[in-house]
Amino acid sequence: MVQTLNPTKIFTPVSAYSHGVLIPAGAEIIVTSGAVGMDRDGNVPEDFESQCRLVWSSIEHILGEAGWGLDTIVRINGFLKRREDTPAFRAIRDEMVPQKPAATIVLAELIDPSWLIEVEVTAARVSPGAGEIMHEGSR
Repeated sequence: MVQTLNPTKIFTPVSAYSHGVLIPAGAEIIVTSGAVGMDRDGNVPEDFESQCRLVWSSIEHILGEAGWGLDTIVRINGFLKRREDTPAFRAIRDEMVPQKPAATIVLAELIDPSWLIEVEVTAARVSPGAGEIMHEGSR
């Protein structure tokens, strides 16, 4: 069982994330490369929301290759080109990933100037036959 770690001796998370996540011994882990807002034909929409939704669709397909879903995500690193896209990023992230994984958002100059967002995730689950990873409340 994954445990979220939100100690009362530090500040409360400022949005839908956890300060830390404890992954149990024996869990399988997927670490993705950064997903960008590009469709399979290499097209990049101009608007942030479309790029963000493509990012989450790509991550869903990457995890799906292993038979996993977005509910197995325990860590999100989001790289945004523009600070003003932070509220939209958080809203779409919270829609796609309802659990509260550990998360970081960084303002970054991305490699391709048309990219407005890049996201990498870590997902974890208990090995088949050993039970399911379930997100538990703060420790």
